[in-house]
Amino acid sequence: MDAAVSITRLHYSDNGDHGIYNGETHTVAVSDPLIINYRTDFFGKDKEVIASAAAHSEVHKALLIGSLITLRQSVIKTYFALITADDLVRTQLEIIQLAKEIENINIVALQVGLQPASAVLPIRLYLDQSNVSLSLINQRKSALQYALSHLLGRGPDKVIEPQQNRLNIPKQLPVPETINLDSISRRPDIQAALWKIYYAAHMEKVAQKDFYPNINIRACWGSA
Repeated sequence: MDAAVSITRLHYSDNGDHGIYNGETHTVAVSDPLIINYRTDFFGKDKEVIASAAAHSEVHKALLIGSLITLRQSVIKTYFALITADDLVRTQLEIIQLAKEIENINIVALQVGLQPASAVLPIRLYLDQSNVSLSLINQRKSALQYALSHLLGRGPDKVIEPQQNRLNIPKQLPVPETINLDSISRRPDIQAALWKIYYAAHMEKVAQKDFYPNINIRACWGSA
């Protein structure tokens, strides 16, 4: 339903419609009508438009759920990768500590004359390589910590350290015993695809109803 108010003032020359205009006019009528238009929905076009809008909304809801699931998957994968990197750092530190102990033993053996000086060189080279590997692993761990902070919406200054003692991995994941069409249809991407089909079907009906005649009821009230 549309409503509007308009004001119309009609001015005519004193000489009439066909006379030469002399610059003098007078008002012959003033009209202040209230116009009301009512568009009837005999063919159900508005109903299809509303249904298509609802289907379009469901598409975005399904896509949002899918994005949340993808975000959770990314957080879980990044967290477990961070745990692995943290384990590698701990293991590499233990290797470096053992290499230092072996180096000290070789130095003592060299000092007492049990080994030649060349026996110390390999362990020192191995120790240098182990320190380089530790640096690379720490860089990867820092990158994973930054990625996890970004996924969780935190700042880069808030470092997330893995909690080994709080990690509890279930032995069996909640996977349905039978994967059928009903379980597959509940996936967010499938739901979004189905609602897109509903949206397209409603919009097709709207396009068909555009060929139908448009029936309006109009009422006008005013004064002169």
